[in-house]
Amino acid sequence: MVEGAPAATNWNVEKAVNVRWKIELPGLAHSSPVVWGNKIFVTTAITSAAKNETRYGLFGDVAPVKDDPKHTWKVYALDKRTGKILWERVAYEGIPKVKRHPKSTHADSTP
Repeated sequence: MVEGAPAATNWNVEKAVNVRWKIELPGLAHSSPVVWGNKIFVTTAITSAAKNETRYGLFGDVAPVKDDPKHTWKVYALDKRTGKILWERVAYEGIPKVKRHPKSTHADSTP
């Protein structure tokens, strides 16, 4: 059983239809958020490279990303009602230990 109002079945970010708030965070992540009480926990991996690179769409190549410089993995706690950042913590900093798929990120695992 889920608490609260029924989930929206449609939304439009550009028109703010069924969107309470949105927030921009640094880095790349495909992990799912965790909702616990009035907090939402999200993760991200921030590269020290000049720009974040990930690919979208259909491509024939699936070779791992060649250059993986130092990354900073962070965990954010957000207020569920407002999206305000309550706190952020560095989980790890360093060179990724595994290569990543070009359509993926180093923050794919849900916390």
